[in-house]
Amino acid sequence: WSVSAALISSAKASAGVGTQNAMGVFGGYDDYDQSEFYNGAAWSNGPNMITPAAFRGSAGTQNAGLLYGGNAPGNTKKATTELYNGDVFTETADLNTARGLAAAGGTQNDAIYAGGIGSPTGVTCTETWNGTSWTEVADMITMRWNMTGIGTANHHVAVTGHAGGAQCNSTEEWNGTSWSEVGDLNAARFSGGGFGSTEAAVAVGGDLP
Repeated sequence: WSVSAALISSAKASAGVGTQNAMGVFGGYDDYDQSEFYNGAAWSNGPNMITPAAFRGSAGTQNAGLLYGGNAPGNTKKATTELYNGDVFTETADLNTARGLAAAGGTQNDAIYAGGIGSPTGVTCTETWNGTSWTEVADMITMRWNMTGIGTANHHVAVTGHAGGAQCNSTEEWNGTSWSEVGDLNAARFSGGGFGSTEAAVAVGGDLP
């Protein structure tokens, strides 16, 4: 690991899309509607999102991003979906269940949002995005939130998180149709980072019990 250029604005619980040298970061506490973009060397400010929120789901690339759900100021759960085309944000079809802190991933036209916390409790619902609308599909096995999602919309893993108020180390794998329990992480945690694919995944950091 090495240190690179700092973000322009301090934020936490932001959403991110893209690759190491072409990245977008959106929203989060305390500048809920901000966007910033990274070119491999420095950050620049982008346009504001339509719906301010933290803990959003995100998918896609720097110039073809998808943002959905999340917590708005006042801890209000949102179902809003926004598209980013490299220039402006556009609001499109809402999620069926408003929530944040869920496992997310995919592309602008093929995404997933699983689990999370609604109002006021956790949920097991899974929704998939086809570029136009969200569809409810098979539920997760365990209700949890603050998960890390890794992989694509049709081959995804959701690792760790809160399960009934306690941190967990469980992993569930999505095959495009249903969820199955697979190998646990060594340490229970939540709010970590993750990247890679279901066959070669990395889970990084997080809060320990």
